[in-house]
Amino acid sequence: MPFQVSDPIGSLAWAFLALQVLLVWGAWRSRAALEAGEELPPPGVLYSSVILQGLLLLAFALAAAWDAGIQLRPAGQSAARALLWAPPALLLMLATVLPVWRLTPPEERARRAQMLPRNPRERALALAVSLVAGVGEELVWRAVLPALLVHLTGSLVLAIGLSVLSFSLAHWVQGGLAMAAVLVFALLFHGLVALTGGLVAAVAVHALYDAAVSVWIGPLLHRRSG
Repeated sequence: MPFQVSDPIGSLAWAFLALQVLLVWGAWRSRAALEAGEELPPPGVLYSSVILQGLLLLAFALAAAWDAGIQLRPAGQSAARALLWAPPALLLMLATVLPVWRLTPPEERARRAQMLPRNPRERALALAVSLVAGVGEELVWRAVLPALLVHLTGSLVLAIGLSVLSFSLAHWVQGGLAMAAVLVFALLFHGLVALTGGLVAAVAVHALYDAAVSVWIGPLLHRRSG
């Protein structure tokens, strides 16, 4: 694993670990509210809120990394390997979009359609969400959290397993099918980190996938199904 704790973890790192529990609880509460009939805010408001939350999560991850001495730019990171492995990983992820869409229940499709951008401003915000998610979520779930869990448990397999589970549960608001897809994607992202020695490929694939689905593929599927 390219990310390792070099100092005894302090209060900031422990706070970051506690935050993982709060994230899962918040995702569960949000999902329960949606299933109880709560209306989603307009896409522009939703995107702005998600960007703010993502930036706060990124700040917590950076603070925890500093506190635990985690080097986020490992010496073994390879740009050449990132360029080699990122394109097939992105294509593989994009190939899952249509099958997952077909398996998604109609009521969930309608809910997803409410979150799609409707104008240039909302498309720009959707792209910003993709960038923040790509950077922040990879930093959290592929670098800082696994490094801290390896340090605490002494097991790389357990640390990655818990990180994958945490990442999936943090997407609870999107429903069970999406959580299953996210779990598979998390394993793919961890594979990219292992193959390339760093976060560059995982961040790029994550951000490009989110951008393609939210701005292009999602609206296209919605128009065709409508």
